[in-house]
Amino acid sequence: MSLFKVIATVAALGLAGVEAGGAPFCSELFPRPDAYTCNVEGFISKPAGILGEPVFKATAEGCADHCADTDKCTSFLFHEGTCQPYQGSFSTFGFTEHKTYSVWYEMECFRCSDAGVVIGVDFEEGSYGSWSVYGSTKDAFTIDTKAKGFDGSATALRIVEGTKDGTGRIQWEKEISLKTGVTYALGFAMKNNKRDQLPLSAELLTLTVANNHQNILHTSPEHAIELSDGWTEYHSTFKVPADLAGGAVFSIGLKSTGKLVEWYFDDIYIKNISE
Repeated sequence: MSLFKVIATVAALGLAGVEAGGAPFCSELFPRPDAYTCNVEGFISKPAGILGEPVFKATAEGCADHCADTDKCTSFLFHEGTCQPYQGSFSTFGFTEHKTYSVWYEMECFRCSDAGVVIGVDFEEGSYGSWSVYGSTKDAFTIDTKAKGFDGSATALRIVEGTKDGTGRIQWEKEISLKTGVTYALGFAMKNNKRDQLPLSAELLTLTVANNHQNILHTSPEHAIELSDGWTEYHSTFKVPADLAGGAVFSIGLKSTGKLVEWYFDDIYIKNISE
């Protein structure tokens, strides 16, 4: 799936996956360009340009992400989470402006970019790639991608709790290069299979970005946004002090719950939002 709307909110920039099939990330242009159809209700009389099947996307920006990642897509219809891509010149669709609660966009209404991403993973290739799992005991946690992701995604990272106590972490094994004085956004989508029993599940996780064992960021997941199907989106920001620039390590710490929880992660990113 595409990486989600929060970066557009935080940065008013785009985001693309760097590894494992990440898609472009698009943010709507304001003011809206007058030369194009942007957020206009109406219907078309010539649907020959329809491109594939509709998909669920929570926002118009998410639908733009999908369009940007779909070959030949030039515009789309968005209605209460339904995203339908179209191809071809919008002028040939026979569009009529009318109160329909369905809005139309041409892709010229958005800025889509991959600038500034240092990590961007959506697990669509079915591999956990550069992620590793560590536990306080041998079988405390295991890692795979045997889970469905958010927003129709085929796969997500799954961490399975194997013991009733202890701690662990998942870690991005590639060193990430951070710049002095730059602000970064970090975010991901998460859920678990014991949601009803763990209403404060975010408190069992710790996000850490560190350089030479000195923390740049060390926090529980913040700024929760409820998504569909039990998923929750989290995002944080951090600024890199001069003495901690350069190579850093990113990890998510886990606490055992005693309930043999399965954790699911999708759309993990770190992005420079200063440039």
